Amino acid sequence: MQNRRVAGRFVPLAWDTARVLSRYLVLGDERIHLYKKAASGGDPTVTNRAHEYLVVGRKPLDGE
Repeated sequence: MQNRRVAGRFVPLAWDTARVLSRYLVLGDERIHLYKKAASGGDPTVTNRAHEYLVVGRKPLDGE
C-alpha cells in the first residue's frame, strides 16, 4: 500500500494500513525494494514502480 495524492489531496493509505496491521503484528523495520527499471522524471508523488517500501512485521510472542 502506498500513500497517494487524489485530486490534489494527500491520502495516507500506507500509514492507515500500518496502523491496522499493528493491531495484529509487531511491526519492525521498513525496507526499500529497488527495481532495475530507472525512475522516470516528473511528479514525485506519482508512482513509477522503480521502488517500493516494505514493512517488516512478525506475530507477537506470548506476553507481547
